[in-house]
Amino acid sequence: MSLKYYKPCLTPLILFWLCIFGGLSSQAAGESFKINQADSLEMLDEKVVLQGNVSVSSTGEDRFTLLTDKLISLKDSSGQYGDIECFGVSRIVSARFNLRANKLFFRKDKSTGQYNRLDASGAVLIEAKDGTQKIEAPEVQIDLLNKKLYASQNVCSEQLMRDKDKTQRVKISSDRQEIDLTQGDENNATKTSSKQLIATGHVQTLLEGEVTVESQLAEIFKLNGKAEKAVFTGGASLNATDGSYAQADIINYYLDQKLLHLQQADTNLQKAKLTKPDGTEILGQSIKYNSENRHLFVQSSPGQEASLKIPYKENDGSMALMSIQADIIENTEQSPTESLLTAHRDTEEGLVQLNYGLKKGWGRHLFIKQNKDVADKKADYLLLIEEARIFDAEKNQDLKAPVIKIGLGQKNLQSGFTGRAEGYLPMDKASNSKKTKR
Repeated sequence: MSLKYYKPCLTPLILFWLCIFGGLSSQAAGESFKINQADSLEMLDEKVVLQGNVSVSSTGEDRFTLLTDKLISLKDSSGQYGDIECFGVSRIVSARFNLRANKLFFRKDKSTGQYNRLDASGAVLIEAKDGTQKIEAPEVQIDLLNKKLYASQNVCSEQLMRDKDKTQRVKISSDRQEIDLTQGDENNATKTSSKQLIATGHVQTLLEGEVTVESQLAEIFKLNGKAEKAVFTGGASLNATDGSYAQADIINYYLDQKLLHLQQADTNLQKAKLTKPDGTEILGQSIKYNSENRHLFVQSSPGQEASLKIPYKENDGSMALMSIQADIIENTEQSPTESLLTAHRDTEEGLVQLNYGLKKGWGRHLFIKQNKDVADKKADYLLLIEEARIFDAEKNQDLKAPVIKIGLGQKNLQSGFTGRAEGYLPMDKASNSKKTKR
């Protein structure tokens, strides 16, 4: 039956639907609602009480149903119906979302006469019907006017992201979470970014099938309704399923680009760190790595060095590390099998430093070209430019030149190019005391 006396009691349900689940029209507040079922109904001077298998539905265009064991609407001092409490396991069912809690409390702002907050407590569960979102928490507060959700005490949320033909699920557990409930417009021409989620306190973020991040703060940004990037701060560390590990003051992960950006504060003497599955270690104030095209860009702050350590196999089968120190280090995949690594010094003082077994190299610029398609590394070479120097302790060799080029496969060495080279080479391997200059 339809009872107009209950319209003031049920008005907050409209607001709840409007702010969280997509909304009714502006005329919805004047529409009728019906009580589907209640074992008992009491109309007292100070309150209205519905008890026993209570079911209340809206009759508007976008319908929802409230199911509870007991519903009470209290009158305030002015005689108007105010706060609404629902007891027992209560559910709100709509076309888009389901909400379940052991207790619901709609709070009314006396100054404005609007229901501005919903408190849900006790095993709160919110699920989107299309499977794109899920929130679990002991306590949830929903700001109905500003469309914000605040969850506390061991919160776990899940979001499903769609990128072209691929879907990924992000799971975030933390002490507290704030979630923006507004719906973005994917067709909006204005590219504006906004925070979709803020998680604080013992945050663990799992990007299904890819990475797990530990931090004290996590922020998910959305662009036109779609998750754009995640920012993690506060002792952030990342473990990827491929064995990669990262640590930094700030970890940025651009979801659609598959771009990982590590940042370290200039005041922090430690550097951001990225370790790859093959043992490659990267240190710098800023590290950018794209997992799709394997592009790497490392940069240092003034007074600090970026470094790259790459494991390689010696002729006797033992493993060693090639290390590079520079202001900027970049590795580009020029083809599926060919890569170019570059290192530079941008500051006036200092040179790029290379350590390769018993060899040491210096120069303003370093280039290393590799091609896996060419056998025995015959296409691979190392190039030092400007103030170049190579010192080989094993061969007792020291060369300086404007440009030095070493073939990594055929072991050929070229120096000079546009200027004279100087240094010494051993004439006889049996006697290191015999040297010649050229």
